[in-house]
Amino acid sequence: MSEAFVYLWRNAKTNKYYIGHHKGTIDDGYTHSSKYLPDFPQGSKVIPDHYTRRILAYGTLSEMQTLERALQLNRKEKCWDRYYNVQVSNLSRKKLPPIKWLRECFELDADTGTLVWKARPVHHFTAPQYQKGNHTKYAGKKAGRIADQGYRVVRVTWDGKKLDWSQHRIVWAMHYGYWPTKALDHIDGNRANNAITNLREVTVAENLKNKRMQKNNTSGHMGVSWDKSRSKWKARIQVNGKLIESRHANIEDAIAARQAAEIKYGFHENHGRN
Repeated sequence: MSEAFVYLWRNAKTNKYYIGHHKGTIDDGYTHSSKYLPDFPQGSKVIPDHYTRRILAYGTLSEMQTLERALQLNRKEKCWDRYYNVQVSNLSRKKLPPIKWLRECFELDADTGTLVWKARPVHHFTAPQYQKGNHTKYAGKKAGRIADQGYRVVRVTWDGKKLDWSQHRIVWAMHYGYWPTKALDHIDGNRANNAITNLREVTVAENLKNKRMQKNNTSGHMGVSWDKSRSKWKARIQVNGKLIESRHANIEDAIAARQAAEIKYGFHENHGRN
């Protein structure tokens, strides 16, 4: 919803923590870019089962960079429980808009995930003339646009700052009456499809079990490739940081092995779609 966030990873085996910030949304599949987590490689999309993440705050990029620096200066063991257990929030002295405020801004069609601007009340603006101009320009029109990563975003001013807010999170909040505290997965893989039936609240690990097939795939099937060194088809899958592989004389058996593994380890049925 905001342009950046500060996150914390906890290693349950060592009880050590890593803090970082990321420019993007908490739904975009990002894990970390650290070189100092030997059992959790830099940029890896596979999350070891002994790692858990907390979002400490979100806001503008500059705010999150400042917050991360402040937290890094306070790396005392006694502080970590407090940081780790903090609820998803905005620590840049802003709060999430109340659901009532959202409903004063938008008319929601939950079946399609569409938001339409309402004639917003005067208390949303610093002066009555701004309300009139906003009403003339926006009221009754479809809200939002598609951003670079394919998500629909809505630009609106809240708490004195104009930001792009993720439309799927607004849809969820308006429909259920509370803001999501985890990532939201677009079940069909279409990031612009914000129908409420296409959204589910998931952990980062669960979200990674419903991904599109990579563009460099050459077999046409997720997790299946030709092993030139052994002249066999290879089926592979990563689960909780562990790589599981098998090799087969024909592609049909490799596909079947991969599909069986996806069922066994709880991957979503849409995982690997084109």
